[in-house]
Amino acid sequence: MPVLGLVPVKVILRLFRFNEEFGNRMLLPLLALFLGTGNQTPNVASALLERLFDDPETGHWTYDQDGLLTNLPTMFTFPRLGKFYPTCAKDFECGERC
Repeated sequence: MPVLGLVPVKVILRLFRFNEEFGNRMLLPLLALFLGTGNQTPNVASALLERLFDDPETGHWTYDQDGLLTNLPTMFTFPRLGKFYPTCAKDFECGERC
């Protein structure tokens, strides 16, 4: 990664002979949406791409060989969430009078 990490994504796609349609339809839109880089997404350093997929601490996506990303996101739940909102609303209604 130290050397190739500085190379833009568009160069990595060409260098490793990825299909142009794969880059334009899957990878670049995914990066643009997540990073908010718009039409400069092809110029993003490939190290960011590696971090988003492969880093165990900061990775956001799990690679899926069939569809690039798994369709099952990691879900987080909070215990007794049904009681949280009424309690919170009661606190807002009461304000400083309580």
